[in-house]
Amino acid sequence: MISSRSFARLNALAGQAGVVMLTISYNINLTPLQPQPTQAHLAAFVASRALILAAAWLQAVGTVLCVVFALALVHLAEMASRFSGWLTFFGGMLLTVTSLVEVAFFFSATTGSQPTIALISLDLILAAHRLHFIIAVPALFFPLGYVITTSRILPRALGGAAIGLALVFASLGIADLFIALPVVDDIARSLELLWWFIAAVALLMRAGKLPDSATQAASE
Repeated sequence: MISSRSFARLNALAGQAGVVMLTISYNINLTPLQPQPTQAHLAAFVASRALILAAAWLQAVGTVLCVVFALALVHLAEMASRFSGWLTFFGGMLLTVTSLVEVAFFFSATTGSQPTIALISLDLILAAHRLHFIIAVPALFFPLGYVITTSRILPRALGGAAIGLALVFASLGIADLFIALPVVDDIARSLELLWWFIAAVALLMRAGKLPDSATQAASE
C-alpha cells in the first residue's frame, strides 16, 4: 500500500532525477554532430566512445523517468480512463520510443563493426532527432497540458506552458524540414527540461496537500 502523498513525492523525485540525467546527457558529449561529418569528425566521435555510451544511457533512463512522471500526473488527476489520459499515455510511448531509437543509433555508431556504420548511424541519429520535434514532444505535451489545465494537480499555468511548448516543438518540426535551426532547437530542448523540472518541483510541493489515502493502483 502506498499513500497518494508518497506516490506523488516518489514520482516528483523521479521527474527531477530524469531532468538531471537528460541535462547531463545533452552536455556530456562535447563532439557536435554534423550533417555531413568528415573523417576527422568521425574519428573524434568514435574516440569519445565511453562518454557517448554514458550519454546514451542517461538519455534512455532519463526519458523513461520523465514519462513515468507524466503518467503519474494523469493518475493523480484521476484522468487515466479519459481520452486525454489515453492520449498522454500514447504520447509518452512515442517520446520514449523516439528517444530509444536515437539511443540505439548512438550505440551502433560507437560499437558497430562495419567501417561505414558510424556514418550511417549519425544520419539516422539526426533523423530520429527530428522526430522529437515533429511528433514526440507535441504528442505528449498537448494532452498532458490539457490534463493539467482541467485538474488541480498542478498550477494551471504549467498546463498552458505545456501546450505552448507543444506548439513550439511542432512549429520547429515543420521548420526543420526546410532549414536547419540548431540553436533554436537547443533552446527549445532546454525549455522542455526546465518545464519538466518546474512541474516536478511543483508536484513535490503540493504532495503534502493531497489526501493521505491509498492510490487506486495500490488498493487494486
